[in-house]
Amino acid sequence: MTRIEVDASVCKQCGACILTCPENILVEGEGAPNTVHPELCISCGHCVAICGQGAIHHESFPEGTIIPVNSDLLPSEDELLEMLRARRSLRVFKDAEVEQSVIERIIEAAQLAPTAHNLQNVEYIVVRKKGELKAISDMAVRYFEKMTKQLRNPLLRGIVRLASGHEAKSLVDFAPEMEVMIEGYKNGEDFVLRGAPCLIVAHVERNIHLPEANAMLALHNASLMAQAMGLGSFMVGYLVGACGRDRNISDFLGVPNTHRVHAALALGYPKQTFSRWPKREPPKVTWR
Repeated sequence: MTRIEVDASVCKQCGACILTCPENILVEGEGAPNTVHPELCISCGHCVAICGQGAIHHESFPEGTIIPVNSDLLPSEDELLEMLRARRSLRVFKDAEVEQSVIERIIEAAQLAPTAHNLQNVEYIVVRKKGELKAISDMAVRYFEKMTKQLRNPLLRGIVRLASGHEAKSLVDFAPEMEVMIEGYKNGEDFVLRGAPCLIVAHVERNIHLPEANAMLALHNASLMAQAMGLGSFMVGYLVGACGRDRNISDFLGVPNTHRVHAALALGYPKQTFSRWPKREPPKVTWR
């Protein structure tokens, strides 16, 4: 059971912690808020983050783990929007190693992404060795080569449709692209990792609430941090798709049997930079 205490000698009884608690654990009390059903606490930290007096003591956040926000470093709405406009998936990299300190900073940003029920359950595997990166691309291409052969055979295509359910149509539609990728790989072109010198793989325990969303949000954070640090990146959908159907790749990566790969980000120092951004299609919004 999570231990939460409110120091009545410091508390100003402003009620901010009561309003912000997503599990309604804090309630009005005499002199200071009381806690009810502390076993429901998800250790989100809202209560300790909102209390400007430091009156709340939460066992999940010992001294030194609650940091004041540096408002001088926060971007304006225009600065943030321009960064989002400028962000593009980049697939042309320099042959230069990405330093571990840089990757650690990028993963720190990933870890700040929201997760369902504050589970913070996304785990990461970083691959930087050229031989291992090539082996990963090789295995992914071999999987897609096997899949295209099955899709060419009418009988096997029917089995794929039955086994894949709602994914079957996308697999069939994807077949021509897979064949181009395979042919290119035979000619020395890596359409999986695009020669990226670093790969971050996000995996989450199976049967956990919203694992794919958690992993994708984490690596989206990572991609924004990579951009801010002068790196380029792209989400490696080919690899995630292959990992979802070929356990060999996950085993090679060292993903536990109880986990599944839900997102992957290739990154490195860019050979080229974008100086302009094209407008997107207008958003489709229904106002109610």
